[in-house]
Parts: sequence; structure tokens; C-alpha cells
Amino acid sequence: MKSTLQNVAAGGAGVETSETGFLKEEIVTLAFQYEGEEYTLKSKIVWEKTSDNGKQYLGFQWADENTP
Repeated sequence: MKSTLQNVAAGGAGVETSETGFLKEEIVTLAFQYEGEEYTLKSKIVWEKTSDNGKQYLGFQWADENTP
């Protein structure tokens, strides 16, 4: 699904999306570009919320599989 990356941190990321109904702790692949580099990382959904204006947000934590 196409989403808007809201923030990226050492521990994970937050995205705005139009999709709902994800399972907490579900492992997904998050692919994005940042400063000209492409990243594809396994991540775990740790929270899902809907804002007052109806926008849907997901919080991701990087999965252990990404560590070298």
C-alpha cells in the first residue's frame, strides 16, 4: 500500500495511511526513500490510531531481522 512517511527514527517509523485493520505485532516490509537512498526494512506494527480529522496512522518498530 502507498503511505506517507511521517517520521523515521533509530527504533522505527510512523506513517499516515488510508488502510486499516492491521494486526498488532504483524511483521511487514516497509520500503521508502530517504535522502536519495532506498531502504527496505522488516518492521513490526506496534500501534494504530485514527486522528480527530479521520486520518489513519501506524507506528512501526524495526524488526530484529534487520540487524547484521
